[in-house]
Amino acid sequence: MRKNLLFFIVVCLILNWHTGFGQDREVSGKVTDAEDGSGLPGVNVLLQGTKSGAVTDMDGNYKITIPEGATLVFSYIGYETKVIAVGAQAIINVEMFFDVKQLSEIVVTAQGIEKSARSLGYSATEVNAEEITKGRTTDVMSSLQGKVAGATITTASGAPGASTKVIVRGYSSIGSNNNPLYIVDGVPINNSSNAFNQSDLATDVNRSQDFGNRANDVNPDDVESITILKGASATALYGSRAANGVIIITTKKGKANSGVNIGFTSSATISEPLRLPQLQNKFGQGWSGHFAYEENGSWGPIMDGKERLWGNVVNNSQQLKTFEPRENLKDFYEIGNSFINTISLHGGSDLTTYYLSYGNVQGNGVTPGDADVLDRNTLSLRGTLSGNKVSARASLNYSHKEQSVITVGQGGAGTTTFQELIQIPRDHSIVDMKDYNDPFNNLDNFYTLYAQNPYWSINENGNKFGEDRVYGNVNVSYDFTDWLSASYRLGADVANSQVKDWIAVAEITPGAPNYGTQPIPGQVTEYSRYARELDHTFMVNSSRDITERFAITGLIGLNNNERYFRNLSIRVDDLDIPGFYDISNSSGTPVTTSFESLRRLIGLYGQFEASYNDYLYLTLLARNDWSSTLPKDNNTFFYPGANLSFVFSELVPGIENILTEGK
Repeated sequence: MRKNLLFFIVVCLILNWHTGFGQDREVSGKVTDAEDGSGLPGVNVLLQGTKSGAVTDMDGNYKITIPEGATLVFSYIGYETKVIAVGAQAIINVEMFFDVKQLSEIVVTAQGIEKSARSLGYSATEVNAEEITKGRTTDVMSSLQGKVAGATITTASGAPGASTKVIVRGYSSIGSNNNPLYIVDGVPINNSSNAFNQSDLATDVNRSQDFGNRANDVNPDDVESITILKGASATALYGSRAANGVIIITTKKGKANSGVNIGFTSSATISEPLRLPQLQNKFGQGWSGHFAYEENGSWGPIMDGKERLWGNVVNNSQQLKTFEPRENLKDFYEIGNSFINTISLHGGSDLTTYYLSYGNVQGNGVTPGDADVLDRNTLSLRGTLSGNKVSARASLNYSHKEQSVITVGQGGAGTTTFQELIQIPRDHSIVDMKDYNDPFNNLDNFYTLYAQNPYWSINENGNKFGEDRVYGNVNVSYDFTDWLSASYRLGADVANSQVKDWIAVAEITPGAPNYGTQPIPGQVTEYSRYARELDHTFMVNSSRDITERFAITGLIGLNNNERYFRNLSIRVDDLDIPGFYDISNSSGTPVTTSFESLRRLIGLYGQFEASYNDYLYLTLLARNDWSSTLPKDNNTFFYPGANLSFVFSELVPGIENILTEGK
């Protein structure tokens, strides 16, 4: 009896163990397009009521482990969602149909929120990766020229890596910054300009250098899409910093269940000046209608094609030229070039994705020689982790840039190239002056007292810029239920840059034709800049269907932004040893300047959206900022916003034969 009882208990335990562990089982199948039968990659296959699931591979196949009584939800952008109760099925093949309502694109909006374009009650222009890389520009913003209605995009000069100015909401200030706020993967980045000049003041018209703005550090090949937000209701969630609009850059990421993928892009481009100053071709060298061989103006006699002696007498000889117009300014510039290469590695499993890329840009501008060159290296690493309740994503970007540019302005303590070019008469050949050691072209004997040989300015005066920059973010989110979640995001942007600018000693030999002109004693200036931005955001999101036709979404967020900047400079004049450019090479007293700032901005914001039957959307939003740059008793300001979207084409039968969509 005892043996029978013991045997019965053991059998029950085994059966119970088998039943308990047998509740989970595997279901597989293939998801195809109902129209052509092709497999659909990237379809989300989720357990209803959770965020657990799988994603179809490149052929549309999937495998998923489910509990008893499970229901699967198949969803894919542009297709109707399918809900299937598994029951006892082990293989479930699914055909998916196009859904006209979902064909409207998904747009990344303020605070990284993805919304259907049909629901937006404001202007939001999105440019995809194909359009961004089509022109193969070295910076991401130049690629938007002509692609965004109402936006003005200009480059400060044709030099590689020069600043790109983007105006999306017009000019709100004459002397201040009109640039929009730049957001990369939900986090603000520093877009300050790397411009330097002698006094370090923006109003100084003397010699200055433009080493570009920091948004140019983003590798165009890493960008998935760019969204431009213009209206106040579109940008209110970013507060005061978005007064000039917002540019949201979303970078590429790996795809789940896509295996290991390697990508490589390479391009070479050439460039030349598009437009030069319009110059007259009627009057030759001289002034007030009279020829003067030492003049630097083109206001002499009418050019008649006759030969004339010109320039200083050197070793009892003088140069001879034909008094006729030349394309001397056009001939001076050369063909520029740039080479852009990016290699990437990306992929993922059902729980994780990764994206790794390295990019290199090398450019040489249209000015002769190596005075305007750019060498930029970028390294990017991004990854995501998806769990049942917790998900996380992280991004890390590094850029190293070395650059030299042509100095612009009125010269100050030394000459600048364009300043010298425009002082050469129209009947002179500039390219024949390239050898500035030639007796006729050197400092002692150059044809005029009033200018220097432009090739001297290019090759003897110069600068070098170097910068290391790291920026990225970490985002962690937790799903309390299928309609309520919370997230925390930390972003950082740290840049450290150094500049050396030098002016060569230029002295005229006593007794030379040009002796008596003011000598240039030489100068060396070194700058050091450090910029840091930290951004913390905590946000709670909610989305729920109240009825089959009525749905609401909402969010509440808290943002803390801190920006720190430090600038140090030191300059020495009267160089003791010509050609040695170091701040120790002077007996004079160095001139030093410094500047330091720290500012904080705290913002509390919220947004509420109600939608009816997928054609009527009402959005209310607001943000309140507290700024450390304002008086303590009056340091707050409020930004409200509201917009309404009505997709009227949903209510007019047969309108799809005329309009794809009317909103």
